[in-house]
Parts: sequence; structure tokens; C-alpha cells
Amino acid sequence: MPLLRYLNDHKRLECSYFSSKGIRVDASKMNFDGVTPEPLYDAISPLRVLLLREQDRAAHAAFAALQTHLEEWDSPQWRRDHEQVLRVLREQFEMEDLGEEDLLAIYGAFYTNDFSVRIDNGLDEKTGLPRRHSTIRLCFALSSMLSNECVPSTW
Repeated sequence: MPLLRYLNDHKRLECSYFSSKGIRVDASKMNFDGVTPEPLYDAISPLRVLLLREQDRAAHAAFAALQTHLEEWDSPQWRRDHEQVLRVLREQFEMEDLGEEDLLAIYGAFYTNDFSVRIDNGLDEKTGLPRRHSTIRLCFALSSMLSNECVPSTW
């Protein structure tokens, strides 16, 4: 089971949080082209982790125990890549006390432990050519331990 059990946690975590803050999310206005950053959408997974601190301590503890390898990910460009999400979380989601290091540790844990799944977006109606695919990332706490060995487990 994914660490962030999307179907149940979606309503319990971010939807109730958005409602309490008066934030209305209209996904039809978001850009999902895979090229242009979408800070509001990019902030959802870190927001879930931050909300788990209060609402599901066991799940948060499991996430917090994941390796971040922050020292390997960290670079000026990597920090710039996450500035917009930090701004959204601080300003739009009213998490003024969120530190940059806390957010980067969350992303480090995601990048170190998650699995990418490619989703085909079908064919373009006009050209008949395949559309750009989407990639979603899933974090499975237990399964991620297999990929955290310094020596490959398969050859």
C-alpha cells in the first residue's frame, strides 16, 4: 500500500485543509504539459507530508524515516527548482514557518525513495500521433528499501 494512500487521504488531508483555508482548486486551469512548472500542483505531495504530522503520526514517522540523500541532491539549481513550491506553501497555504530545508528534505525523500510510473495520454486527435506521456511518482516506504542499498540487488 502506498505510504500516501491517495484515495482516502486526498479528502481527509488536502481537501479538508483547502476548505479550512478557503482555497479553491480548479484543476482545469492547471497546466499539465509536463514542461511548464505548475507550483500549486507540485505543492500537493509535500503538503500531504506536512499535514501527516498532525493527522497521521504513524504515516508521518514512516515517511520521516526514509533516506533523503539531501547532500547529494542539493545544488543551487535544485534549490531554485523548488522556490515556487516553497512560496506557494508559505503564502497560499499559510505555512509561513516552513523552512526551506524542511521542504528540500521532503523532496529528497521523494526523489530517493519513490518509483516513477509512465502513463500514456493516448493519441492526438488531429495528428494521430502519441501525445506526450505523463509520469506520476509513487512512494512505497517498504519497497523503497530495496533500492537504498549501496550495492545493486540485481544484476
